[in-house]
Amino acid sequence: MKTPNALRAGAAAARANLVPGLLIQASMLAVLLAYYRWGAAKSFFEAVEGWKLRYGYGFSLAVTAFSGAVLPEILRIAVFQRGAPCRRNLDNLVFGVPFWGFMGVCVDAFYRGQALWFGEGATAAILIKKIIVDQFVYTPIWGTPAVVWAYEWKKRSYSFHDFGSLFGARFFKSAMIPAQIAGWAVWIPGVAIVYSLPLPLQIPLFALAEAFWSMLIAYMMSETAQPALTGCPEAV
Repeated sequence: MKTPNALRAGAAAARANLVPGLLIQASMLAVLLAYYRWGAAKSFFEAVEGWKLRYGYGFSLAVTAFSGAVLPEILRIAVFQRGAPCRRNLDNLVFGVPFWGFMGVCVDAFYRGQALWFGEGATAAILIKKIIVDQFVYTPIWGTPAVVWAYEWKKRSYSFHDFGSLFGARFFKSAMIPAQIAGWAVWIPGVAIVYSLPLPLQIPLFALAEAFWSMLIAYMMSETAQPALTGCPEAV
């Protein structure tokens, strides 16, 4: 695939994910507005902040493992599989729980670093710096590649055969660029909302979006989209 074709594929992926992406952003915006405008939610947000401060990285691991792996499987079973679990759901959990928990810890460490580098305020200058570093340094160097490589490895049944192809130009153009462009469409507005909250609440809000994002990534990285979301040939 030539680079212009890869860019077109990325744009197509972004368009295909427009509605889910807008739903993600609307949900995040609703949380942000509730924090600043809805006094009745104050005790809830204080409780979440307390849990995050008390349990630290353990909280991040648990929350992101649930939102990135467990919740999407619950939604798949309830919506696409008519309440009937199958072996694929268990396989997805075995992969997703440790992977998304690990990624949550990475994001937590990164958010803490951003707070140290640029401050914890929500001024325009601080937000712009955090968004730029997040979306144009951390994400293309680690965030997107880690997710794409992991899901491709899973799709290959965890085989290391021809693993070097995952680092080649062909795979980069056919998979990495489309995923990155689709990710920017969702996450550039998303992280602007995340960084507008206090540091202890940033991971919980990230986890809310992660639940939808993990499903979109699984969809995009599947060899065929329909079986990935609805196929369930084996009973647990």
